[in-house]
Amino acid sequence: MTIFRQWPRRWLLLVVGIIVVLEALRGVEAAANGRFQFAQAVYSTTEDFGVAYITVQRSLGSDGRAAVYVSTIPGVGTAVAGRDDKPLFNVSLVWQDGEDFEKAIYLPIYNDGKPQESPKTFTLNLHDSIGADINPDRNRTQIVLVPPSNLVPGSFSFMDAAVTISEGTTLTVPVRWIAGTTSAASVQFQIVCKSACSPGDFELITPLTQLLQWKRDDYPANVGNRTQNIVLKVPDDGLYELSENFLLRLVTVVATEGDTIGTGVVGDIGEMVVTIAGPNDVRAGTLQFDADCFPDCASTKYSMFAGGTARVVIQRRNGNDGDCSVTVATQDDTALAGLDYERFERTLSWKEGDTSDRQIIVKSLPRPDPRLPVRRVAIVLQNSTGAPINGAHASTTYVDIASVTNVFLGDVNFAAREPLESVLRIPDLSFIELASRNTSSRLQLCPSLFPSRYTSP
Repeated sequence: MTIFRQWPRRWLLLVVGIIVVLEALRGVEAAANGRFQFAQAVYSTTEDFGVAYITVQRSLGSDGRAAVYVSTIPGVGTAVAGRDDKPLFNVSLVWQDGEDFEKAIYLPIYNDGKPQESPKTFTLNLHDSIGADINPDRNRTQIVLVPPSNLVPGSFSFMDAAVTISEGTTLTVPVRWIAGTTSAASVQFQIVCKSACSPGDFELITPLTQLLQWKRDDYPANVGNRTQNIVLKVPDDGLYELSENFLLRLVTVVATEGDTIGTGVVGDIGEMVVTIAGPNDVRAGTLQFDADCFPDCASTKYSMFAGGTARVVIQRRNGNDGDCSVTVATQDDTALAGLDYERFERTLSWKEGDTSDRQIIVKSLPRPDPRLPVRRVAIVLQNSTGAPINGAHASTTYVDIASVTNVFLGDVNFAAREPLESVLRIPDLSFIELASRNTSSRLQLCPSLFPSRYTSP
């Protein structure tokens, strides 16, 4: 009875042993047929090379005929199927009995003619094998399209290190992208306040983001230097100011993670000094001779006797910004220098804020001849600096020089009688001929009288 009780256990152990043997035999068979896998987990190539070389292995056995399919996995990776590569779909690889060498796949890679700034990837997959299994650890491989080695971001530079502008104008500052071969480029700029600052002294018009961007397709292929502009407006603030300045500075953009090319460098001229010319809105005033009003009245005229002097006043009117000066000089008119007056030339000056009058003395020379008519000397303003001279009506004046005499001529004779009255009262024949002359505006020519021939009626 004990022997019969042990039989079910022995049968159970036998069945288990048979199963283990069968599984072992199956593994030996599988190992004999081999298994499929990609030779590498990653392959790399370039668009310029034009092809990706991929190999598939049948390893750990070569018994029997075996095959496997290769396809591109859609939507995996950054490469665009049909534009960057030719997608594979159920491409079969076949090994005959006893063959265990690698099979090659030549996958076409397209060059779209555009610069490639970052790697592009796509993935292949082994599937639906026949006659052998697929290694699950190497059933996929990634193909990487590497950017070409001649792809460079280039440099960025201003065209000038300094520029000067006036208030009330718009400034356009060109920035060059030099020797870049990427499809796009960008650089930032900073505005550094010095004696001038925004928004009071200037205003950024464009780009408000302070980021300059280029696209190579926007320029002809043969252009090496591509330009973008910074535009600023400098308003006229109506204030008296000296020269002011500020800085424009280029700063490279921070590279993103995984960027293998970089964002370029700042070139030779990475900083520009912008000077707003001054002084601005200067009210330096106007230089002229003394006049009753400004700016249209004529200058005051002067007179003196020969041997005397005249004091002439010069004014700075309608402003006092900055220093200024003017030259005052005499010029001959009807008076002659050295004969009627002393030649004179002198420079007068004013400091900033000074509007006080300036005076000069014109000296005449004595000439005792009372018969000389009035002579005139001209005095002019010329060669001004720091302030303009008013028009000729106020920048030229005259001094009249009269001779000294005790004889004063008049139109009325208080002592002498009229000739006609003398003739009528005293019939002096010797005076008749005198009375017949036109010696007075009140006399007319008299007829000749002959008393000896006169006869009474």
